[in-house]
Amino acid sequence: MRRMMRGIAGATAAAILVLMAGTPAHADPSHAKHGLGLQIGCDNGHAYAAVTNGKGRFVPAHDVSSHKVLVPVAFSKALVTVLDSNLNVVDQWTTPAAAKKGEIRHHRKALVTCDVVGFAQRADGNTITVQESMAAYITPGR
Repeated sequence: MRRMMRGIAGATAAAILVLMAGTPAHADPSHAKHGLGLQIGCDNGHAYAAVTNGKGRFVPAHDVSSHKVLVPVAFSKALVTVLDSNLNVVDQWTTPAAAKKGEIRHHRKALVTCDVVGFAQRADGNTITVQESMAAYITPGR
């Protein structure tokens, strides 16, 4: 069962990487020390190509095609997968759900729920992917 789950996660990550290869790059997070490229689909009907730059789960995501910023206030459990250059699963784990309860109450009327897929190339040549859901508010942008 575990082997099958790794295969499914690897296939999903591979499909995401293949799809991302055909999209035009608006920002290059690979040069940021802690950069992570994200594809985000939200229940407000919008999809965002975003980048984060920092450590921790609650780092804001900057939309690369506008000035909007998605500020996360809660996350589901995340599936983290490490793939080698041949897209074989090297390692996989989950992280626990997390929330900022005060922020959730404060922004309750403005929150959207989003599915997030993140990816980053590591120095060792492997690729790390993250799949999770988040609740966030979106700052106004042009």
